Amino acid sequence: MKIAIKDANIFFDLLEMDLIDEFLSLNYSFLTSNFVQSEIKSEKAKSKFQSITQKGLIKIESLSFEEMTEAYKLKELKAGLSMPDCSVIYLAQKHDAMLLSGDKPVRLAAKSVGIEYHGVLWALDEMIEQSIIPKKTAKIKLQQLMLTNDRLPKSECKKRLERW
Repeated sequence: MKIAIKDANIFFDLLEMDLIDEFLSLNYSFLTSNFVQSEIKSEKAKSKFQSITQKGLIKIESLSFEEMTEAYKLKELKAGLSMPDCSVIYLAQKHDAMLLSGDKPVRLAAKSVGIEYHGVLWALDEMIEQSIIPKKTAKIKLQQLMLTNDRLPKSECKKRLERW
C-alpha cells in the first residue's frame, strides 16, 4: 500500500466536496506533516482533521531539526515553496511515496526530483476505480468544486465530466 502524502489544499478540496471520508477509505496509507496540519485554520476543517487523525486515517509526522533543515533546502527547487510545501516533498522522498497536491509549484518541484504526484481529479478517479463512489456522484462533486476552485485544470475537468 503506497503512502499518499497530502498537501492541505487536497484536504480542503475533499472537505468542500464532502468526500474526505470516502477518499480516506481508498486502499492507501495517508501521511502528512505537522506543518501542513498547522495550515488548517477554520474550525470546521480543524475539527474534521482532528477526527480523522484520532481515528488513525491520516498519520501526522513531525520533522526532526535535521529533517527540517533538509526540507528547507528544497525551497531551492521552485520559487514560492513554503515550509509546509517543502515538508511534504521531503516526506514523499523519505517514504518513497506519491504526493497529492493541487499547488502547481509543489507539483513542479515534485516532478523535478522524480516524485509521483497527483491532484484532486486523480483522487476522484481513484474513488471511482475502487468503487467507493459512482461516476454520477463524482460528476456532481466535481461540478460543485469547480464553482469554488478556479485553479482546477478546466480541460481535464471537462474531459472527466464528459466521460462520467
